[in-house]
Amino acid sequence: MKQPAAVLDIGSSKVVCLIGDCTREGQFELYGAGIYEYRGIKKRAIVDDTSLRMAIHNAVEQAQLEARRRIKSVYVGVLGQMVEVVVKNGTTHITRSDRRIVEGDIDDLIESSLDFFKPETYELIHSLPVRFRVGDVRFNSMPVGMEANELVAQVAHTMLLSDFRKTIESALDEIDVTAAMFIHAQLAEGIFVIEPELRERVSVVVDAGYHSTDVDIFRNGAVVSHTSLDVGGMHFASDLTYGLSIAPDAAESIKRRHVFGLDYEGSLLESIRTTSGRGESFEYEYIRYILDARAHETAALIKDVLANCGFKVPRTAVVYLLGGGMAMMRGSRELLQDALGMPVRVQTPLMPRLNSPNYTSAFGVLSYRYNSVSDQGERMMSRQGGDFVDKLIHFFTK
Repeated sequence: MKQPAAVLDIGSSKVVCLIGDCTREGQFELYGAGIYEYRGIKKRAIVDDTSLRMAIHNAVEQAQLEARRRIKSVYVGVLGQMVEVVVKNGTTHITRSDRRIVEGDIDDLIESSLDFFKPETYELIHSLPVRFRVGDVRFNSMPVGMEANELVAQVAHTMLLSDFRKTIESALDEIDVTAAMFIHAQLAEGIFVIEPELRERVSVVVDAGYHSTDVDIFRNGAVVSHTSLDVGGMHFASDLTYGLSIAPDAAESIKRRHVFGLDYEGSLLESIRTTSGRGESFEYEYIRYILDARAHETAALIKDVLANCGFKVPRTAVVYLLGGGMAMMRGSRELLQDALGMPVRVQTPLMPRLNSPNYTSAFGVLSYRYNSVSDQGERMMSRQGGDFVDKLIHFFTK
């Protein structure tokens, strides 16, 4: 194990701080964890800035108390609502006499792919080559040492909302902690859960959170398409609250107990408190109707994303269902698999604690910090033109 590190995972409704370390085999040793809910992020906007700041402070403090150690910096995982992904081609010419590709040529290639419009409200945090081409031959790994006149590659660029970064940095500064790096959480958890033998193929990561659902398409360890849908676990409970006229906590309880695909015909759910304060029973068939409608709507939105993402997603591509919004509802994997016509897996961290899908992104960021950030393929470069902000140039290799 290496020196323990701290990560801060910002979700759509909760903040998770982990202090621990990780091996390349994915074995974790967790020293401390802090988990705090906040009012959330909806449609790319923080609902309550103070609520988010307090959640960050409390999560970090709780993790430090458990770990019995003070942290000075954290690697911050940011949710999909706050990022955009752009894929562009890059080209560089090999002019040296031996025509051999060196690592510096990869830097030049990435730099050439940055010639696209970047909104002033965003900052670049990741640039990952997806696939290389030398002549008519394609490579998934860096073709360093090969002889070539020209090197071409697709490069996936991930950009983060600048105001969100500033908010997180300000909240951390209030407790004397710095942000060592900002990491797209869905990128990190995708690299974490996708099996090595499938990484070169197209895979899909669906992270269904409380307020939103992120759909990320991966190829060769890079996100080549990212979409954030304004639907999540909250909407299942909200539908029950409205449809049955019951209290939100009762609706959440029903949602968690529901199992998709079971035959509830003729059964009753006893003594649920309505908004008027009365105890009342409801037919399970009606509850199933409400929840199934929302689940099938969510599945249809995901299917539409896959059909219109600009990349060919084969029916054999594995879909990884993560997050607490849907993956923790029993039968959701089978429902989504039937709706998409694709294999669906629910992945959870192999941990004695926090071993549920809603913590996969936090462990993914911790794994990324150890197994990707330190890779020899990483580059740190300066942003072009005006604002000199460091950006991570990371090459994912098997």
